[in-house]
Amino acid sequence: MRMRYLSLGIASLLVAMSLLAFGPLQVPGGGMMDGWGGGYGHGYGYGGQLPPALAFLRQIPPGERFAHFQGGTMTVTDSAGTPHVLTIVPGTVQSVGATSVTVMPNGKTTAQTFNITSGTAIESIPNLGSLQALAKGDQVVVLTVDNSTDAAMIAKYMPFVPTQTPTPATPTPAPSPTP
Repeated sequence: MRMRYLSLGIASLLVAMSLLAFGPLQVPGGGMMDGWGGGYGHGYGYGGQLPPALAFLRQIPPGERFAHFQGGTMTVTDSAGTPHVLTIVPGTVQSVGATSVTVMPNGKTTAQTFNITSGTAIESIPNLGSLQALAKGDQVVVLTVDNSTDAAMIAKYMPFVPTQTPTPATPTPAPSPTP
């Protein structure tokens, strides 16, 4: 059951982080991804652009968007219909201990300490799954379930800035059939 919440939480974090924290991205296939559909050149949704109601995000430089991400909560139900609250807390790591991480949430003045358990997923490159991946000053997003102080997941914010625009591959014509 916890894995289902973690999967939903990961999906929510990816959407939130790409929508609010990352700037427009050039992605494989030559398409633009602005955190809203359209990635990989498929043209879903708004063709890789933010919907008009979220155009205000363009006023925030991409490098500053993470600090504007304030997190939030959502409620999901399990197979028995019991509601569970997922809380997303973005912020900056203040300290890392053997069994906990203290984070200053974006927009707050009081730090929060989250317990690291055997069930905590740590998403970071390098050191995927390891507490060694986190250090003071890192920008992270913490996911908790049901107002627990145990971190279900900690994702390290790693902005993607392409160094160059990839050139779409030119299709090779099929060989002519031999008579």
